[in-house]
Amino acid sequence: MIVIYGGSSITNAIDGFRTMSSNWLAFTHRSIPFTVYNASQSSRNSWNNLMRIQSDYLDRLPDLIVFDNANNDAAGIDRQSIEALIRRVWAAFPDCKFVFMKIFSVTNPYVDAGIDSPTNATQQAEFSALAAQYGIPLVLYYDSIKTMVNGGDRLFRYMVDTIHPNPDGHCIASTLLESYLTLSFLSTRQSPAVLPARLYDNGDYENTATIKNGTAYDSLTGSWTPAGTSISSSSAGATITYSATCQSYGRPETDGTMQVSIDGGAYVTVVFGPNGLSAGARAAHTITIKVVSGTVTISKFWAL
Repeated sequence: MIVIYGGSSITNAIDGFRTMSSNWLAFTHRSIPFTVYNASQSSRNSWNNLMRIQSDYLDRLPDLIVFDNANNDAAGIDRQSIEALIRRVWAAFPDCKFVFMKIFSVTNPYVDAGIDSPTNATQQAEFSALAAQYGIPLVLYYDSIKTMVNGGDRLFRYMVDTIHPNPDGHCIASTLLESYLTLSFLSTRQSPAVLPARLYDNGDYENTATIKNGTAYDSLTGSWTPAGTSISSSSAGATITYSATCQSYGRPETDGTMQVSIDGGAYVTVVFGPNGLSAGARAAHTITIKVVSGTVTISKFWAL
C-alpha cells in the first residue's frame, strides 16, 4: 500500500505525527506491505502541493493520502487547490483514500484563551467544508486540543511556537489519526462513483500546470545570468517575462525584492515565491518580473 503524507511544516516535522502514524501502520497492520512517501514541504501552502501533484502524488500511485490544512493557506487559491487535488487524484486513482488533518495556529501559545480564536479559523472552516463535501474523514486535532485547554489544561504544553505542535501535540495528532486507519477503512473504496458538485474550484485548477525552466523566458531586459536551466539577476530594473494560460503563478525560490506586472499593467511589489499568487481570471497571461534589489533567481516558472 502506498501512503503519501502531504501538506506543510507540521506534516514535514521530523519524528512528528507523520513518522509516528506510519510506524504505527506498519506495526499494527503487519499483513499489509506499506511504502510511505513524504510529499509535505515546510513553508509551503496547498497551491504548492497542487503544483507538485504529478511527481509527488500521482506518479507514486497512491492508495492513501494524509493531508494537513497548511497554516500558510489563504482563502481563494488554496481552498481551490485542495479541491482540485482531491478531484485529480480520484480521477486517476478512484480507490485512493484521503484523511484530512485539521491543524490550528494561535497568536500566543501562552495565552490559553487564544485557543477559542485560532488565527487560521477561516482556513479550518473551508477545509472542514471540503471534507464534508467529499466524505473525507477529518482528524479533529484542533477540537481535541481546544477541549483539553478549555477543561483546564495549558496550551503551551502542546506547542513549540504559535503554529507547530511539540512532541506531545504530535503524539495526540497521531493517536487521533490512527483511530481512522482501520483495516476496514484501508480496504474500502472512499470516492463516490460520481464526484459531488465543486464547492470552491470551478474546474480551472484541475488543469495541468505549466512548468517552465527559468531559462525558458519569453523576453528580458537588463543583465541576467543563466546557470544551467536557472537564471538570475542582481541588476535593479532588469526584467524577465513569461507567458502561460493560467490564473495563478509562482516559482520555487523566495529571494531578492521584485515587482510584477500582469499583462502590461502597473508593477506591484510581491513576494514571488513558492506559494501561488493570483493572475486574475484564467486566461493567456504575460507575467513580467522586475528586479528591485538583491539577487533574484528563477529555476522554474510555475503557472496554473
